[in-house]
Amino acid sequence: MCSLNDNDIDEEISTLESQMTNSILDGKQCQKCNNEDATIKLRSKYIYCQSCFQVSVTHKFRATLGKSKMVRPNDKVLVAHSGNGKSTALLHLIKAGMHESVHKRLVFQTQVIYIDEGMINNHSIDERRSIINEIQCQIQPLEFETFVASLAVSLDQNNFAKIEKIQDYLILDNNRNDKQLIEFFNNLKSETSKEDLLKKLRFRVIVHAAKLLGCNKIFFADDSTSLSICILTNVSLGRGAQLSLDVGFINNLYGDDLIIMRPLKDFTRDEVNYYLNMHNLKIIDLKKLMTNTDSFSSIRKLTEHFLTDLDSQFNGTISTIFRVSEKVSAVVAYSVDQSEHCILCDAPLDTSNLDDITSAIKATAFSKLISSGHTQNGVVNGINNSDDNNSENLVEPSHSNTDGSCGNCAESGCMNKKPNTLSSKDISLCLCYGCRLIFNDSYNHELLPKFLMNNAKEQLCLKTMRNEITNFLL
Repeated sequence: MCSLNDNDIDEEISTLESQMTNSILDGKQCQKCNNEDATIKLRSKYIYCQSCFQVSVTHKFRATLGKSKMVRPNDKVLVAHSGNGKSTALLHLIKAGMHESVHKRLVFQTQVIYIDEGMINNHSIDERRSIINEIQCQIQPLEFETFVASLAVSLDQNNFAKIEKIQDYLILDNNRNDKQLIEFFNNLKSETSKEDLLKKLRFRVIVHAAKLLGCNKIFFADDSTSLSICILTNVSLGRGAQLSLDVGFINNLYGDDLIIMRPLKDFTRDEVNYYLNMHNLKIIDLKKLMTNTDSFSSIRKLTEHFLTDLDSQFNGTISTIFRVSEKVSAVVAYSVDQSEHCILCDAPLDTSNLDDITSAIKATAFSKLISSGHTQNGVVNGINNSDDNNSENLVEPSHSNTDGSCGNCAESGCMNKKPNTLSSKDISLCLCYGCRLIFNDSYNHELLPKFLMNNAKEQLCLKTMRNEITNFLL
């Protein structure tokens, strides 16, 4: 049955569960050492004392890094920190590993990056400054060098130099870039699209910050619960081909020069919470500053509500989903050519055919065509053309010219300079299927940031040049 007071009921249930857990653990000993009283219960059957739980968590963290053999002593690691419990626990585990004995010590250099996205969450200037101060107080005892970047720098491909140390970071009133970013997001209709775009822009800033700071590793604090939510959300948003990149322990999308890792992938949310409580670590509760906390406002929030509720009744839900995802890999070929990557998320384009005449994307395009009532011969022929390597190449790009000019070099040194514009179809050719859903038909493409337009022009220009010289290649 539906209820208007679901949040109150959930709080009462969690309170009762904690009381029941305490009553169950009364008088029981740790199942590992059989000496100390048990104070921690995991998955409704594993009970530990605090010292054994600390040993177990530390071993799990170090084993996750050790088995991969990817982290070297001379590595520079950039840790993405948001102030929440997961990233706070990750920083504390890294710092604790640096104080181990000599043969177990973590010796890589660690830097921290925080992305200021308060303008998207409707935070005031004072609230954003307060969060920055809390972040600084969090990391100061750990003695990690910390940097801050505004999410607004993601809209300008030449503006990534504005990554500053946290003590030098300033938030200005009436910032033009912030206004442009807010307008960019407000033009999106659904909360799901806004969350998906926010995730991609945040990831873009972190990657460019790592390159700017000379880091060759990036640590994200995703636990098994958040990764399981991401798995179902990705499938729902048409990003199934990107599962190995978004939820895998190692993401080598950018080659060996920059590897993305998720060291907390084997941690459950309960383990993270127990670790925070045991060490009295303070976290920044951003939910109290959020204006939209409805669990049904987006696909991700709905998936999180569904999974956490199901896992509370069936303890193996999260682990089952997460373990199954480790066996899933995309069939999309990883091309070295940068033109075969999405201009927004950098993932390999999943909108091109893989030796098949038909595809699900073509079927979706055909269904959309029939529903709209249009039966243009050029479009129908484009769908039925088995030689077309791109499922969305239904019409010729609007930038192509008949006078011999490439049409994409109005700002370069080409002798055939001619101003050009890109249509929504041209831009969609350079986006993966999931990113296409962000910018649906109702989106005003004139508000797209310059980096997307420039990347699309460059990619379409390379495709045109490749087609022109294909017949001359041996």
